[in-house]
Amino acid sequence: MSQRRRLEANLGATTQSNFYVGFSGEIAHGGVFLATYEAFPKDTSVRMLVTLPGGFEFECDGYVRFVRDPMDFASESEPGMGVQFEGLSDKARELVMRFIRKRPPIFYDV
Repeated sequence: MSQRRRLEANLGATTQSNFYVGFSGEIAHGGVFLATYEAFPKDTSVRMLVTLPGGFEFECDGYVRFVRDPMDFASESEPGMGVQFEGLSDKARELVMRFIRKRPPIFYDV
C-alpha cells in the first residue's frame, strides 16, 4: 500500500474550501473540497489536518474522490480536489456538524 500524502485544509466562513455532501446528505459519506491549484491525482490516499474557526482541528484519513482542473476555463467552479472521509471519528463528526450549522456544505454527487 502506498504511503498517504499529507495535506492541510483550512475552512472558514468565507473560504473557497468547504465541506461537501452527496445525495445521502450524511457528512460521514462526504468530505472536504479543498480549493487549490496543486491537486493530487484522483484516488490518492491522504492524511488530512482540518482546521476550523475558533482553533478547532482534527485529523482524518481520506482519498481524493474528484479533481476540478484549473485549466478548465469553461467551468465556473473553483479548481481543487474533493477529499472523501474514511472513518471519521465521533469528535471530528461533531466538529463538522457544528461548522455546517453555520455554513452549509456544498453538494457534490460522488
